Amino acid sequence: MMLSALQRLDKYTISLICGYATPQTQATLARTCRFFSESALNALWKERSLPNLFLSVLPHNTVRLTEKDGYLVMELNPDRNVPDDDQWCRVAMYGVRIKSTATSGEGPDALAVHFSEDILSLWSSYTQRRGMSRAFCPRATELHWNIRDPQSMGRETPFILSNVLVRLTVSDHVPAHLRSAFVATLPALAIPTLKRLSIKNNNRDEAIQLDPAVSSLVRSCPALERVSLHHASGACMHALSELTALRSVEVSTLMNISCRADGGPYFPALIDFSGMANLRDVLPLIGMLKHAQSLQKLNIFYLMLSEGHPERYFSLLVAAVVRGCGAKQLSNLSLGDYTPQDNLYSLALNHIRPLLVFSRLETLFLTWPGYADFSDYQMHTIAKALPLLKSLRMIPRVGMTPNDQSTAESLTPPAIRITPESLLSLASHCPRLEHLAMPLNASPLLTSLEAHPGRGIVQGRLRNLSLVGPDGDALSQPPTMVSLALFLSDVFPNLRLIQAQNAPSSFASSISGMLHVMALVRDRERRGQLHVMHFI
Repeated sequence: MMLSALQRLDKYTISLICGYATPQTQATLARTCRFFSESALNALWKERSLPNLFLSVLPHNTVRLTEKDGYLVMELNPDRNVPDDDQWCRVAMYGVRIKSTATSGEGPDALAVHFSEDILSLWSSYTQRRGMSRAFCPRATELHWNIRDPQSMGRETPFILSNVLVRLTVSDHVPAHLRSAFVATLPALAIPTLKRLSIKNNNRDEAIQLDPAVSSLVRSCPALERVSLHHASGACMHALSELTALRSVEVSTLMNISCRADGGPYFPALIDFSGMANLRDVLPLIGMLKHAQSLQKLNIFYLMLSEGHPERYFSLLVAAVVRGCGAKQLSNLSLGDYTPQDNLYSLALNHIRPLLVFSRLETLFLTWPGYADFSDYQMHTIAKALPLLKSLRMIPRVGMTPNDQSTAESLTPPAIRITPESLLSLASHCPRLEHLAMPLNASPLLTSLEAHPGRGIVQGRLRNLSLVGPDGDALSQPPTMVSLALFLSDVFPNLRLIQAQNAPSSFASSISGMLHVMALVRDRERRGQLHVMHFI
């Protein structure tokens, strides 16, 4: 009777039951309960790591994990019997159901897992007898490969990679003395079906050494659509630029970029690009991107290596972006100067005015070391030129490092000229705006006694407001907070999160509480007005 009832369970319920079971219990259920449908089993085994596959399916203690040189080795337990064909058959039966797999656990601290030669040899013999693919998961389309030992990686490649792989993430933890072997082995990971490639390595020198192998790998994967790398040289960028299906590129560090003499073609299908480079590499990079006719999202961040007038360099970047991408309708643009904060400067509208040609921008992010020198009229100009904005963030970085105290003492920060009038301009001309970050001088609100300081302007989409700059302490004073909350609740009735840089930790909760109370009052006020109008 119980078996009959279990057979009528739907696939979701069966998967839910198994989701709370241990791996050993899951394996027992899978082996003994015939009422499990194929679709339920497929759902249950869709995402599994390779160590979990072996530990769950093979009899208890048949295999074990032992630590060696900073990684784990999965090997046969010498005190147990070698798996027979029936047991390997179960491994194959569940391995073929896995669509997303990994060679180790999740998290940055997870140790890499490599397979011993005896396991690979026994599995290879079994698959050869059965005429099967050697891949543990032959239908896996996603793989996260945590690599520590390139020699083991070379042996494992035909067992780890499936012929239908679409997404590959490689976490590079190979030690310095094995780097050359890893460089030689990496191109073997090329899969014709691969569409997404991510190579993770936070060590700059190691990533640079890997660059030629990455270039070779990229050229052997013509179907690539998305690529994420820690480092890319000019040669690697040229290899990427030739991929006709490539839509997205993210590179943490770009170096030695140059345009080819033939002028392209470059990135024929690129939609999204993000990267950081020295300023001298940014300009030829933008020269490459001007051929990307489909480009919609551009995130460029740079470091300056020379002395000079940094605001002019920012203007130079803006001019290059407009010159290279002006014919395209960018929807997302981020530009940032991440030079260390020992040369602060003020940025004004005349430095970024050319960007206003991108009238279809939905996201604009600007950051630089220094101060914002925008007036209310200039903010009105920006708001009027970019009516489709959903996110506007202008973030001057004014924090000082200990080595910059002398610089800090010699600088007099300019007064913030952006007042609540700028917020009214944004509310009037940017009805879709949801996220806003910029400096604000709220002192004019202290002299206003109006119950409705927004003058009837209401923008219902803004959710998050971040006030950046050195005036956080002034904003947190009770009179200013009350005036600011009164203004914001009148203009932005759906504002839910407000933060202020350099303000006390209690600022956000205090002003959010005020906004909540004032929103209730204004809601009741509107209801009262509607009631009176209906009565009349």
